[in-house]
Amino acid sequence: MTSLASLYRRPLSIGNVINAALQLYRTHFRQYLGLALQAALWWLIPIYGWARSLTTLAQLSRLGFRHLLDQPERPAETFRVLQPRLWSFLGAGILHFLLLVTVNMTLSFGISLSLLPVLMGLAGLFGDSAIAGVFALLLQFLSQVIIFVGQIWVQSRLFVYDIALAMERSTDATQCFGRSWTLTRGSILRIQGVILAAYLISTPLFILACLPLLVLVPSLIQSAQTLPIDPIPFALWVLATLVGFIGVIIVVNILLSPLWQAMKAVLYYDLRCRREGLDFGLRTGRQNLRAGVVEDLGR
Repeated sequence: MTSLASLYRRPLSIGNVINAALQLYRTHFRQYLGLALQAALWWLIPIYGWARSLTTLAQLSRLGFRHLLDQPERPAETFRVLQPRLWSFLGAGILHFLLLVTVNMTLSFGISLSLLPVLMGLAGLFGDSAIAGVFALLLQFLSQVIIFVGQIWVQSRLFVYDIALAMERSTDATQCFGRSWTLTRGSILRIQGVILAAYLISTPLFILACLPLLVLVPSLIQSAQTLPIDPIPFALWVLATLVGFIGVIIVVNILLSPLWQAMKAVLYYDLRCRREGLDFGLRTGRQNLRAGVVEDLGR
């Protein structure tokens, strides 16, 4: 693909990051989609399959980064480089999940504890009136917004942890989080904007995937309540509906995961340009500087 080095005169805007990721995805559509399909299929196998799936997703980001660097790799070569870290990707993925869950639970508990005196005060002032109900709903909405913002903030700080693990020799399954934290410092709002934009792109597809289930479930419930139905065919119909819904969700994930991994590649490249002068090596053509900045696992 055409080099994007000309963009790196200043930090990329949210639109620049999304456009560059879409360009990567579009240019290597079949390759990226094939890897995303592999990742989805591996995820069906416990433990080892999960490790292979997470490694394959990191492989997508590495391939994107190498294309941005004008040093493309073949997927087989990329996997050969990443295979020794297969269990590191699983450990990092589990740790990332636990961190996000812990943040969500901590925020939820802290906000609920903080709102309890306020809700009790409202109950004392207004009793069971509609005013108290409105205030309670507003406070609940505000708490959900705070939890969402906090979750996005942490997600932004850890957004490039897996590509850091895929690209840097000195980074392991725990250090990759510190590396992501360091690289994203000072760029949080921009990264949050990229993540929110990606959610806006992803959400309509998931809504479309859920529509058949939202239409079928009420009709199934109504049929079960009003008509004499043989339980075995009915149970099989419900099971087929759920399997179809899960299948559509998997297809949507396969379509979207290359975009998310390409965004990580673009952001990782941009952050290293800003913080470590990677763009200077590209513009001047000094291969020794570029090799010194990029701690490649593969050579």
